[in-house]
Amino acid sequence: MSEKLEPQYHDRDRFDPMVGRVVRQFVLIALVVVVTTLLDLPAAIVVLSTGLVLLALGLIEIAHRRRRWRQAEAQLRRVDEQSRNWRRRLDALLYESQQSTMALSKMIDGVVMLSPELRILLMNKAAQDLFALPSGGDYLDRIFSEVVRVPEINQAVRSAQAGDGCQEVTVEIHDQSSTTPVRLRVDRVADRDDSNVLLTIRDETEVHRVEAMRREFVANFSHEIKTPIAAIKGYGETAELAIDDDPTAATHFLRQIQGQCLRLERLVADMM
Repeated sequence: MSEKLEPQYHDRDRFDPMVGRVVRQFVLIALVVVVTTLLDLPAAIVVLSTGLVLLALGLIEIAHRRRRWRQAEAQLRRVDEQSRNWRRRLDALLYESQQSTMALSKMIDGVVMLSPELRILLMNKAAQDLFALPSGGDYLDRIFSEVVRVPEINQAVRSAQAGDGCQEVTVEIHDQSSTTPVRLRVDRVADRDDSNVLLTIRDETEVHRVEAMRREFVANFSHEIKTPIAAIKGYGETAELAIDDDPTAATHFLRQIQGQCLRLERLVADMM
């Protein structure tokens, strides 16, 4: 967490402007002296009056200073508390940002966020790897089409940014030593012209491998199943012809049909 903030209070002797009050006090004292002199009062009364005026002025000044300082301290405490609250919010936002960055860096799918001007705002490591970009490069704030030079991808980005709806495209990314099929989904974050554009990229290598295995399995199974089916069909037709003239041969063919059925059962069991 960040360093603890301590309130910084102003120096008391420098807080209040004093010149105006000092001038007013001297004017009031001079006025008292002038009035008592014009009234031809004894010197003792002049001194006493002046002292009382000074005492009253001092008490008023003390009360004024204390009131102003309490107001200032209360205001400073409020400002300090607001500063602490904002610092806590900032720390929380920084923590959430760090957690989001870590989560994006651990994802196996690529994520790219583009500004309305199609500049890169965010690109995680998986996206860099799937686009076959050099690691350690600085791609932020660069034009996306200058970084990823794949026409199909750039066309999908422009279409999504123009408001043509979600775009999905499958392309092959060629590296120096390999070719990786990737599937992209491109969409605007919000339904307005100045919205950011979000790209999600997924490696389709495993999907293609599974699809190739499926096609191979279907081809092999079709080949294996054709032989017993053809034999059953042939034996059935022969048995039908021989059942009246040669019951023994018909029985033989029926046994062959049974054997081919067992073979089919074994094929189905192996498939399961």
